Amino acid sequence: MNMYAVRLPSDMQRRLEAQKRRTGQPKSRIVREAVQRYLEDLEDADSAARRLKHPARRVSMAEAKKALGLDG
Repeated sequence: MNMYAVRLPSDMQRRLEAQKRRTGQPKSRIVREAVQRYLEDLEDADSAARRLKHPARRVSMAEAKKALGLDG
């Protein structure tokens, strides 16, 4: 696992410390999970933007069921 140094504003540092006290989790874990969620959100937004730019063919539920052999 890589290590990064991050500068946080005082208010964010206080909030992180408060979260650490409330949950008992190490600050590194709280930050790691926050970054993970943020990156997932960015990836979702990027994926949505690509789909809007290049829409794929849409399939109705009936067509999907038929293609999967579930229309019986």
